[in-house]
Amino acid sequence: MAAAASSAEVASLAEMTRIDAPSADHSTASLLPRRVAQAEALAWTGPVPPRVETHLAKLMTQAARYKSINQVPGSPGMFDVGSLSNTSVKRRVKMSKDAFTPPECCAYALTKGFPCYHGAAVIMQQYGAANMHKFVDKKHHTAAWKAVYEGATNEVPGQHVVDGIMLAAKKLVLSGDYLHHPKAIPP
Repeated sequence: MAAAASSAEVASLAEMTRIDAPSADHSTASLLPRRVAQAEALAWTGPVPPRVETHLAKLMTQAARYKSINQVPGSPGMFDVGSLSNTSVKRRVKMSKDAFTPPECCAYALTKGFPCYHGAAVIMQQYGAANMHKFVDKKHHTAAWKAVYEGATNEVPGQHVVDGIMLAAKKLVLSGDYLHHPKAIPP
């Protein structure tokens, strides 16, 4: 029957999908990586972005270690994958009939949108490694990556424009026209 994934497997999967928080620095220097990412995204033609390809390669490396993969008799689309650490434990993997849906095995596949190691092992055996991207959620595909950057502009106004806005704001504040009077005078 299905067993919970070991803490080492969970930690390994969590590390592979970790996303660094974007920097709050909006200077010209911080825009350079964004422009490079935008150019790369708009020029990319593969089914999944490079970062996802790297993640899938790591998944497939781990999945290749699983040798005991058997279809459950009388249940099409259901497989038992033998555990690497305990041969008596089997993980139940249910292949989805929906496109771009990872196999159901553990919470990792359901929450991250990628197959877990056990699901990846079944995909490699049944469909081949070249079709792994077809079992990844659409939010991780190139079309979604390109949609983030389409029409995006990363322009920083010139310093004279910023100085003009700051000067106009200071004049308005000093004029007192935009200061709010207190609603009541304290006793």
